[in-house]
Amino acid sequence: MLLENINLSELPSVYLLEKDSLPHCAAIYFISDSQGQIIYIGRTVNLCERWKAHHRFHQLRRFNKKNRLNICWLTCNRDLETLANLENEFIRLYKPPLNWSKVIAPIKKITPAEIALQQSLQQLAKFNVMIFGFDPILDKEPPTIYLLYPVYGMRGFSGSIRTVGTMFTGG
Repeated sequence: MLLENINLSELPSVYLLEKDSLPHCAAIYFISDSQGQIIYIGRTVNLCERWKAHHRFHQLRRFNKKNRLNICWLTCNRDLETLANLENEFIRLYKPPLNWSKVIAPIKKITPAEIALQQSLQQLAKFNVMIFGFDPILDKEPPTIYLLYPVYGMRGFSGSIRTVGTMFTGG
């Protein structure tokens, strides 16, 4: 089989986000963008199962936001050696950029700013800290936070300190 004779536009394909509709077959698969450029090539003995948890899916989904991606495939026999050889030949022929790049792992958990601020204020409240306010936010310097918090000495509570930027004054 001559690899150059394969017309990728004639292969079966699905939109990336419809990956659950892929067939259960051994295949060499190609990820291509809306201009038909191949950006990734892989092999599998079960195409549907492979895409249930593909290591590149989150990265490809981000690309898909700017440029619609499709998964097309060439059905093959299940022989692992044949699959590996075909995949390597296609990668050599098409030089897809993602086959040579590091897998970008998705961020596991992002705490929204409002929740992070709320949690921080709850922690400060445990120490009897009061926030009076903020200086206006400037482009060049971080804002100053005005705090009032207790100071504990050898005999317990002994006063408070008002913080202004990096200057401290007794209260």
